[in-house]
Amino acid sequence: MGKDPAGRVQTKSKTVNFNNADFFMVRREAVFMGFIALNWGFSTTKGQPFLRIQDLYVLPQFRKKGIAKLLVDKAIEVARQNNANRLQLNTGTNNESARSLYKTLGFEWFPEKVIYMYFLC
Repeated sequence: MGKDPAGRVQTKSKTVNFNNADFFMVRREAVFMGFIALNWGFSTTKGQPFLRIQDLYVLPQFRKKGIAKLLVDKAIEVARQNNANRLQLNTGTNNESARSLYKTLGFEWFPEKVIYMYFLC
């Protein structure tokens, strides 16, 4: 990932690697500014892997500076390198700032999709 176009942000590439998950952090010198956690799934209907954004977080003092876009761009790069069918995520319906960001970055909203959860703990 290297540096952003303005040369302000250095990223630490894959800091954690699990069998089906990747984790990337953005830092400037020794100050960590944000992270993205990704996990892999497989689409049986498309016959291809897909990449899911599990978490995306930027510290409040670094928001609106392009950090989230830098992290999402990295996720898109990883997805393309691995021939993923799509990059997907979930966010709260009341999280307007996140929803606005994702729309700006080209994500499509699917209001007909519903999530069910079964909690084990």
